[in-house]
Amino acid sequence: MKTIIVILLSVLIFNERCTAQKIITKEFPRNPTSYVFEMKIDDARFTLEKGFFKYSDLKFEVSDVYYNGTWKRGSWPEAAREVLARDVNKYDVWMRVTVDSSDIYFNRKKKPFSYEMVCVAHFIPVDANTTKIEIKVLDSKINMGKKLLPGSPHFVRGAVYKPVKPTTIEEYKIIQCLGKELGVINQMPVLKIAPPG
Repeated sequence: MKTIIVILLSVLIFNERCTAQKIITKEFPRNPTSYVFEMKIDDARFTLEKGFFKYSDLKFEVSDVYYNGTWKRGSWPEAAREVLARDVNKYDVWMRVTVDSSDIYFNRKKKPFSYEMVCVAHFIPVDANTTKIEIKVLDSKINMGKKLLPGSPHFVRGAVYKPVKPTTIEEYKIIQCLGKELGVINQMPVLKIAPPG
């Protein structure tokens, strides 16, 4: 019985230590989270998806991409189904973005945390040939490390996450994927990693 209590206390202390880690946050840069492109709204989500596959990598990976017309709705995550079911979101793209090394969030040893964001690329028609994209962040968090003991259902050591503010860096990188695919990236503002100054 004492062994079980010691193990449980160790798990609680480790998980508490993991989530209580000091987070060093650099000052946030100001990047655009919306942009207007010359393209028809019907083409927007397909063009954005092409851009993801060409321009994302291990340092900036876009995954779990869902929009109306893809897959079967029953296999979508509940959050994607809820957002994309609204008529105002019929052209939108729901996605998960992971970054292996955050440019903003670091531990006390100045090592960057990995960062994850769930968002929607919301498309708004400006006119017949012009569309505005706006990135709306639904959830953003950093990975604080692994749990001490494996958990159910697969008995693997899951990650411990902590919610954080979105950075504008990843939002603008998504917009830049669309700009690259449309061949207008050179006309767009440069991505800022450091704060304005």
